[in-house]
Amino acid sequence: MLSAVLIFAQGDPHYMWGYVLNDGGSIPADTCLFYKAFVVGIPETIRYHNGDSRAAYNETNGGWSVQIGGLYPSTGDTFIIFFENACSSYAGSDTGIVNLDSITQDLGTTFLTPFIGIDSKMRPNDFNLTVSPSPFNSTCGISVECEGECRVDVYNVLGQPVSNIFSGYLNGFKQFDWSPGDLPAGLYFVKMKTKDNSITRKVIFLP
Repeated sequence: MLSAVLIFAQGDPHYMWGYVLNDGGSIPADTCLFYKAFVVGIPETIRYHNGDSRAAYNETNGGWSVQIGGLYPSTGDTFIIFFENACSSYAGSDTGIVNLDSITQDLGTTFLTPFIGIDSKMRPNDFNLTVSPSPFNSTCGISVECEGECRVDVYNVLGQPVSNIFSGYLNGFKQFDWSPGDLPAGLYFVKMKTKDNSITRKVIFLP
């Protein structure tokens, strides 16, 4: 008797899926959850909440799925997905290695955690922060504008500091470069704060 062997190729339906929960276990509401997913090296992004039929979400159980077959990935490629709960300022990300030996891949459960708050008070005109490019693959530029004592740090999606960019006195505009080194690919937050104000920008690292 001949045994049947299934072979899946580039372009065939291939689903990355899993569950997404807020920190504490609650399920994000459909109207609040936004996500974007892509395969590293392929210049196309699949987004949920913009009518893309390849992206789906079920708010009854927190299940999500992304059909990436049309991106023509290869086995061994890196899949990355970023989530944001716009109603609670929670965010999170997950990655997986594409395996075309099956139609589906379970990435498990991603927990969203609070990311560092945006402006804490009314921001003065001489207080600003920009980060570019995003995504970046080796080094990004961090431009700050501040009068007085300020601090600039980078945080991961868990709210943990991973790099200090600057701490001291500034009198106007200054440009810094940030290289994550051995940090994993993903979403990071650059935060600048003074005694009275803070501002945070998101940046995506794709080595």
